[in-house]
Amino acid sequence: MRKTILILMSETGGGHRSAAIALKEAFEDFTPGRWQVLFVDVFADLLPYPFNRAGELYRPWIAYARWLWKLLWFLSMPEAVREPVSFAHRLVIKPRFEELLRREDPVAVISVHQFSNHAHLDALRSLGWDGVFATVITDLVSVHPFWLNPKVDLCAVPTQAAFEAALRRGIPPEKVKLSGFPVRRQFRPPRDRKALRRELGLEEDLPTVLLMGGGEGMGRLLEVARAVNESGLEVQLLAVAGRNEPLQRRLESIPWRIPCRVYGFVDFMPRLMQASDVILTKAGPNTICEALAVGLRILLFDYVPGQEEGNVKLVVDNGLGDFAPRPEQVAKVLARWLEEPLSPAEVRARARSVVNFDGAANVVAALSELVYNH
Repeated sequence: MRKTILILMSETGGGHRSAAIALKEAFEDFTPGRWQVLFVDVFADLLPYPFNRAGELYRPWIAYARWLWKLLWFLSMPEAVREPVSFAHRLVIKPRFEELLRREDPVAVISVHQFSNHAHLDALRSLGWDGVFATVITDLVSVHPFWLNPKVDLCAVPTQAAFEAALRRGIPPEKVKLSGFPVRRQFRPPRDRKALRRELGLEEDLPTVLLMGGGEGMGRLLEVARAVNESGLEVQLLAVAGRNEPLQRRLESIPWRIPCRVYGFVDFMPRLMQASDVILTKAGPNTICEALAVGLRILLFDYVPGQEEGNVKLVVDNGLGDFAPRPEQVAKVLARWLEEPLSPAEVRARARSVVNFDGAANVVAALSELVYNH
């Protein structure tokens, strides 16, 4: 009989879902047919109307009110704020968890979202559930206290910085596992980059630049695209607008001087990364780790205040890429990189000292042991 695992995630951006998918793949690889893995959206599935629409506000909030996001990020750090918020949150989600437990009877619950580690665990325990609760942190450096709950059975972290943050918040060392980042299995170096470019209808021999801003198409994509287009560099550009349809239309309206493909939200991101030489992106942790797993040099041009600030330093300080916040800087760095390229093997070798790409398999192995011994 298959055992059920619930993964608490969110459709905000693409990172939480990508991490959840990586974990589901790892469960399937670990013991095929043994697990039933179900995704639960912490906003859409657990909150009543209109709060269940909160996830939809993420992109416009980050795009138009970053100062407010940053303010709330830091104001929400003290425990004096977290406790009343968690208490009210628990009361709201408890009836939905009661229904989930009755219907699915999970042996374990995994959180891959910063907002589902306190109220959610308390709600489950108050209902008498005695399964295993694990947090899989998907922020690399700037770990918000909402991620960190000493009551969890397992806290899996991607980097040494996150490991130290967990210990500082009082999580017992035996519960903290430096597992690495949960990267989906498709994100691996290309076997034949030119052949893949042919399959995608791209120029085989032109240096290929992938431009993206996460699943929501955030950041200065349009300005960066224009800067690359006007740089005079002999490259081809793959511009991914994600779910941002207005951005996609504006990208498509640019009078392109270089070969360019404009995409909306895609389900073949691994292939686009494997076809590329470098990636221009904001400092999202999933995109960073997926790109490094493929072996792409990373040029960051933006970050979300609070949660992604530390990622910039991690990339730059470890020789994995650079940060160019102005579009004209992006073009200059890109020109330098084209003259001094790094192979995928060189990028991955540097990255291995920073983050382990086998995080999903390591989490599943640790969690399975906890479930079997529970």
